[in-house]
Parts: sequence; C-alpha cells; structure tokens
Amino acid sequence: MKTINPAFTLIELMVVTVIIALLAALAATAYFGAMQSAREVKTIGTIAKLDSAITEIYEGYEFQYEHIEDLLDSGSRNTFNTAISTMDDAAITRIKRLLMCDLMRMEMPSNREEVNESPRPIPGGYSLELPVVQRVYHEILSRNSARDSTIPIPETQSAELLFLIITNLYPEALENFTASEIGDTDGNGLSEFIDGWGRPIAFLRFAPGFAGSDRQPDLSRISGINVSTSLNIIADLQNITVPSSDPPITVLDKIINQWQDPFDPEMINRESWFLYPVIVSAGRDGNFGFEIKRNGEDSVLYDPFSEGALVGAPNDTSYRHDNIHNHAN
Repeated sequence: MKTINPAFTLIELMVVTVIIALLAALAATAYFGAMQSAREVKTIGTIAKLDSAITEIYEGYEFQYEHIEDLLDSGSRNTFNTAISTMDDAAITRIKRLLMCDLMRMEMPSNREEVNESPRPIPGGYSLELPVVQRVYHEILSRNSARDSTIPIPETQSAELLFLIITNLYPEALENFTASEIGDTDGNGLSEFIDGWGRPIAFLRFAPGFAGSDRQPDLSRISGINVSTSLNIIADLQNITVPSSDPPITVLDKIINQWQDPFDPEMINRESWFLYPVIVSAGRDGNFGFEIKRNGEDSVLYDPFSEGALVGAPNDTSYRHDNIHNHAN
C-alpha cells in the first residue's frame, strides 16, 4: 500500500502565516504600550523631584518679599526710603510686587534673553541690584556661546536654565537624580533634566495662560475668555461678571479672592493672583502645544500680568493633552 505523507496545503500555510503575523503585531503593540507607560512613570517621578526642589526655592521668595527694599540698588534704596512716607499702601504693594517679579526673573529665568537683561526699572524708577546668581548664569552662557553660537530652541533653553537654577539655588537636590534623568540633548555642553523619552523637561517660571492646572487659576475654563488670543487678561476678566452672583462680582475679583497673590498679601492692587512655576514634559508625542515664551517684541517678562500674549496659552490643543506636568493632582 502506498504511504501518503501529510502536508499543509497552500491555504493552510497562508492561514498560519496570517495568525503568526497577527500574534506578533499584538505582542509588539503590547510591548510598545508597556514601554510608553514605563516612560510616563519615569517622567512623573522626575518631575515630582523637580517640583519638590522648585518649591523649596519658590517658597523662599515669600520671605524676601518682606525685605525687598534691602535688595534695591543704592540709588533706588535712598529714593524709595524717602518716597515711601508719601505713598499709599497700594503704591507700595505694587512696587514691591513688581520688584519681586523682576528678582525672580533674574534668579529663575525661563529663556536666555532674561539672563542677558539687567535689572529693570519699574514705575517710579526703582531697580534692584544685580543678583550674584544671575552673573553666574551669564558667565556660564557666555562661555558656552563662545564655543557654540547656535541658539537652542525655547524648550531646550528653558530646560538648560532649569538645570542651572537648581544647580545654583538648591544644589543638594541634585543628589536625588540618577544619570538617566540628566542629559545634553543638543550636545552644546549645557545639561538638562530629561524625561522618559530622553527629551528636555521644560520650565516656565510664570505661565498665567497654562491650561489644565490645579495649582493656579485655569483661565482656559472660563467662558468668554480665550487665553490664546487675549492681549490684556486683566481687562478681559474685569469685564465678565460671575453668573448668578449676588451682589455681582467680576471674574477677576473671584480669581483674586480664591488665589491670593503672596506678593500682594492684603489683596490691595487687585491686578494679580497666585502663579506657580510649570515643569513639563511634552509626553508621548513630543509636542508641547502651548506658548513656551512670550510672543511679541518683549520676550523678557517680569510682570506676567502685563499686556501681551500669555505664556503657557495653548496653541495646539491636539498636542498638549498628553503633556506630563507638575500642575495636575
């Protein structure tokens, strides 16, 4: 009797091939998803450590507010001490708040222009002494520019400055970071803290337009306000009344009452509210989807509430939703 050797038909081989391909695709998808989740977890941990360090630095400014006149340059100090007796509380508070904003601009810069800018005279002509740490930043960036004249993109600038801020203002915090959380993504000799995808973690000192925040007012949730196009946010908020409020109250007053500005503790000026630094990764897609720096002629921002485009305002909502940042509980 003739023996028949069993064999697969062509159709059976095709079916098996398709099944194997499907299983491989499912395994690859699961692996890719697991890797992405692991990168997100790592990024969340890095940002949490950065947030802890920045909080230590930021809270120190509340003490400095009480003694800001001691940081004035010699000419301003004499003038201020003479003029203060004739000022009302609102004028004094406004001057001190603007001086604090400029001090933070110099000690916690978000872009290179802020490092290069000297102390700014505020209304009344008062200005601060140049902080020692800003001289350190300027020296480091000057040496770096002499070696590499390429100007990093704004996101990378802010990341490099975040590393310099923590290195100089809270160096003990560096012990909490591993080698995999620090890099030099553009190869210019300046380090950055990096996320799970190996990309720079950006830093915004003041970002009143930042959407999705639980740590400061989220203006993007307010009906009648477009943070992406508003050029005078104080006036815009002043012109909107809180629905069903009795007596009527403006949205601006509601925000100020709920989010008291530590640099206007008596809420005298009614033109500012609490802001907290933003530390943010672009997430899986690598796109931030918001204004990383101020638009317009003046990119040096010492008063975040002045007229002009808002830092942090969304410019592409399709990208920003996967961002990982320190403003979400």
